[in-house]
Amino acid sequence: MNILMADIMHELIIKTEEKLNDLSQSKNLTYQLLEKTQSILKARLLIEKNAFIQIYVNARKNKISYTLIINNQRTYSKDCIYGVWHMHPFKEPHFHDTSEIGKNPISVTDFVIKALYYYFEINL
Repeated sequence: MNILMADIMHELIIKTEEKLNDLSQSKNLTYQLLEKTQSILKARLLIEKNAFIQIYVNARKNKISYTLIINNQRTYSKDCIYGVWHMHPFKEPHFHDTSEIGKNPISVTDFVIKALYYYFEINL
């Protein structure tokens, strides 16, 4: 791997971690770093005892996964594999939505906002 590519990957990890720190403060969530390397970031934003948002970025493999976990079950997720997004809709996590809506990219900030909406407003 060349130096430029390594720098780009590392920058993606740093920017994602900064966003997660900002979100944890602005949304009053607990930030938990699980793994961090030059090309991988795995972290959680704890919502409540049995609910969290897990963020996984593997810059080397071009993979991103944002997941809302409630009671140890994936309830909503957006994944990007090799640059192609798909969605696991809220309360239908086994379904792979590859429609235009499912393929729409989402930022980590927008995912966290949507996941919190699903958790607090819809998951009553």
